[in-house]
Amino acid sequence: MNLYDQLLQLQVIENAYTDWAIYREELTDYLTEHINQGSSLAIIGAGRCNDLDLGKLASHCGSITLLDKDQEALREALTLYHLQSSPILSIQEIDFVGITPNDYRYYADTLICKVREKGMNTDVQALAKEALDCLEMLYESSLRMPLHLGEKIYDYTVVIGVHSQLISMLEWIWRIILETIGKEEDTVRKTLMYMNDAATQKLNQAIFKATRTAIFMGFEKERIGRVGTIQGSIQGIEDIRHHITRGQMKCIDKKQFEWPFDKSQSIYFNMQLYQLTK
Repeated sequence: MNLYDQLLQLQVIENAYTDWAIYREELTDYLTEHINQGSSLAIIGAGRCNDLDLGKLASHCGSITLLDKDQEALREALTLYHLQSSPILSIQEIDFVGITPNDYRYYADTLICKVREKGMNTDVQALAKEALDCLEMLYESSLRMPLHLGEKIYDYTVVIGVHSQLISMLEWIWRIILETIGKEEDTVRKTLMYMNDAATQKLNQAIFKATRTAIFMGFEKERIGRVGTIQGSIQGIEDIRHHITRGQMKCIDKKQFEWPFDKSQSIYFNMQLYQLTK
């Protein structure tokens, strides 16, 4: 099995629905308090909706559109909340970045093949060049892909914990390759940070254009008990601040939640939620 597919399986958190119950309730209650009843809502990167109670939102909103590249996860969300036949729920398959599963597999296979040549004696600079050549190709492909969140304009949009996932698989694969040969390298990491900047700005622009009334954006501000920023999240927060400083967006409310991401591994995040208007 390709490394990408192995990591993809690890992204599914066991017991997430149960373990996130308090977080889901607090987050959903906050949204229903700040969204006008009967409004249209888009949930960007909805996935399985373990963090949002679709039942409560469906009884509050006039229509809800779930957008994600993983249609199977979206269908599981509808099944979980018994909303398969709901007339107000719809799902839309959309790739926010423009990097396909086969792109990820090619990236992983290219690096693994390079490492297999010399194993622990792999020249990390030569390996980095292979990675950078792949990333340049993927970056150009991503830039060419137009990003539109459908034809509709929504009253409200919600995007929570998505920015950190936009290109996280590329970073994850690279980190594992480096751990395998026991070496460090900084150039690829800097390139991935640059790609995170571009992906974040592109997604935010699409969300701004697709929203009429207000946007709810949630970012992992920090991992509790750990020092350091979270890639994707830090770029998302900086992009919001940039738009606020330029007078293009206004933050009308801010609230922090504790997200028990993976209790089995004691991974918790402080999630910073912004309510924004244009």
